[in-house]
Amino acid sequence: MYRKDPKIVPPWGGFDNSSPALTLPQNSFRVLQNWFINKQRLQPFPKLTAFTLPNDTIFAMRSFFDIQSFYHTVLLGVQTAYYFKAGPAYDVINPGAWTPPTALPYATEVMQNRLFFTNGFDLRYIQGDSNWYPAGDANAGSKYIGKLASKLILANVFENAFQSPARIKYSGTNNPLEWDNAIDYTAGEFDIADVEDEITGWATINNVGFAFRKFGITSITPTGVGASPFYVENFSLGQAGIGCYYNHTLAVYGTFCAFVAVNEIYYFDGGAPQPIGGKSKKTILAELDSASSTPFATFLGTLNKGVDYVAYIIAIPQNGDTTTSLWWYAFDSQTWFNVQLTGVVRSLANLVVA
Repeated sequence: MYRKDPKIVPPWGGFDNSSPALTLPQNSFRVLQNWFINKQRLQPFPKLTAFTLPNDTIFAMRSFFDIQSFYHTVLLGVQTAYYFKAGPAYDVINPGAWTPPTALPYATEVMQNRLFFTNGFDLRYIQGDSNWYPAGDANAGSKYIGKLASKLILANVFENAFQSPARIKYSGTNNPLEWDNAIDYTAGEFDIADVEDEITGWATINNVGFAFRKFGITSITPTGVGASPFYVENFSLGQAGIGCYYNHTLAVYGTFCAFVAVNEIYYFDGGAPQPIGGKSKKTILAELDSASSTPFATFLGTLNKGVDYVAYIIAIPQNGDTTTSLWWYAFDSQTWFNVQLTGVVRSLANLVVA
């Protein structure tokens, strides 16, 4: 008897865990790792450039322009901050080590040519010289940071050794170093009323700020009134809403973002959240629930040599932090694929190296 196997052709459908392998469409995969789907074409996964420090672990990386229009790339570690240079090489940014060292994810924001950063401890900034500095009289830190209406925003605030998980604290208008309302009446803070959960992320989309919570989203709209600068509206109050359930899985790209809720992965541009988990969400959510340490998410807009590629990426430490599972969602093809890396990945970014 003559047997002719069906031809498997693109466009490739990506990872699919929605049904048994034998019943999947022939352009989808139940087990596919370390391959790359680019515009529905299957390619070898591009090489990532790994960089490690001899006595520190990097939890955040970001490039920014200083006030003289020079690029700087900053690495934020457990011990202190570093300038990243070609080589690759690095310089410690004075005055050196944090007190105490902090093995926690950082939130970063650039405002007025300064890179602000915090991971729960006091807000600090770097402006391109050889030092890092405390951010004026903020005397507070937060899990998340953003900017809205010419103000720097702290969300899920730590102040005087206490956490206020539903608090928003904002700087003076056009003055990210002034946080005292008695000195600048446009600075202040408020707690999001009536909610039962904590803030788990921040996104500014167009002219509206969104404080993501575990089970909901709160919109924060500028009013133009200096003494009462924001109108606050909760999309949901209790534990039955859509929110960013897993800390640090919210990532923003331009005028949209993506995040992981308790039962789905969503795209959000200020309207109704749109599910994108598709036929991969079951496996991704199971890995998030079994993560060996804190996962994180990020966006990449390009690949090596300027190849356009907008992707939402979730990094999940596994097996006692000996491996990392990277889940990539490619917006061009609307498909997921998985990459397994040895070791634990704490930060992933496109950087400018002088």
